[in-house]
Amino acid sequence: MIAFQRGLGVKIPITGTNWTINGAVTRAQHVTDFNDGHSYFSWGRFDATARRINDVALTQQQGIFGRLAFNRLPDKPYFVSEWDMLWPCDYRAESPILMAAVGCLQNWAGYTIHTYAYSNRHTPYQPLGLEVSSRSIGNGYHRQGQFATWNDPAKFGVFYHASLIMRRGDMRPAVGSVAIKVDDLRLRNTEAMDLLAEHTRVGTEYEDVPARSPQTHLGYNDAAPIDAAAREADYFGAVDWGGTQAYGLGINSLYLNLAGREPEGCVRAEDKRSLQEMLRTRLQAAVDPRTGERPIYRVYRPEEIYTGPMVDKAPDLIIGYSPNYRASWDTVLGKYPREVFLDNLDPWSGDHCIDAAFMAGCLFSNRRFTRGEPALEHLAPAIIRALCT
Repeated sequence: MIAFQRGLGVKIPITGTNWTINGAVTRAQHVTDFNDGHSYFSWGRFDATARRINDVALTQQQGIFGRLAFNRLPDKPYFVSEWDMLWPCDYRAESPILMAAVGCLQNWAGYTIHTYAYSNRHTPYQPLGLEVSSRSIGNGYHRQGQFATWNDPAKFGVFYHASLIMRRGDMRPAVGSVAIKVDDLRLRNTEAMDLLAEHTRVGTEYEDVPARSPQTHLGYNDAAPIDAAAREADYFGAVDWGGTQAYGLGINSLYLNLAGREPEGCVRAEDKRSLQEMLRTRLQAAVDPRTGERPIYRVYRPEEIYTGPMVDKAPDLIIGYSPNYRASWDTVLGKYPREVFLDNLDPWSGDHCIDAAFMAGCLFSNRRFTRGEPALEHLAPAIIRALCT
């Protein structure tokens, strides 16, 4: 068919179907000029008596980006010609931004939403619109109003910002690339692809269509380099130390992965100060998207708040949290789950993580103070002297 179209004089790039339902269809695309794919973040079905919609946030959905990545052969350009997060899903404004960010990370060529409008006759306009399909698709009716973006500010209003993510290069393409070999052409994306799609470039390869460009090759059932169990393992169970510049340990401490000090250190001594300042700036600017508050009030270098001969043994950065925030229970054990901000549902009667600006501390003694401004570091020496005299 491609040769026939070229014989007719067709000069534009040619692809196949964008509905790649398994490995056989994806593999067949290796003869085309580029790969195409489509996927939906939410899917609603409306009929005369029922309305059903997947009203969940993107972080609660799995399989979307892995499914798109499965449709990609790593050595070909990839375009997503159909995607959407349908009305009336309450979280649909998330989709253009995340689509742009993940697409840039994957170095996809572009993506078009389905759809701007089914008609140019918008008056009178029915929010639910007219039926645009029979029960042949998913055994449910679909209506044009679900897909229209021209009057939906939750999606149309953030297209500008999504395009800036691409045009400005706010999200750079991943440096590494993974090809997952598919042996059974009846299969679709694996859990490994779902996990990898937001971490590195990923696609599929086949016995007679090997990928030439990726740096890493995995079997279809191999564990992902970053899998759910490893992310939540204690004591940094899945850390790539060669690519890690800093890590957190304990409740208020950050350490740089310094060469010569850490077993697999990669940060040069001359870059220490600039990395400290970069981390300080970014951490202090972080915002909790749900509350709009800044969880981290201040970040200190040890020499700014400590004195004495042991300052060089202190953490490289000390975090001072705002009220109502602290390091998570997982963080202190070297875990790094998917959530950046999450509620503490365990009993929490007090804390010692917030910045001293909010709680300078109280000291009570039955002896007279001999220092004008006693501080925490003076407490242990005073106790030792009292016990030893």
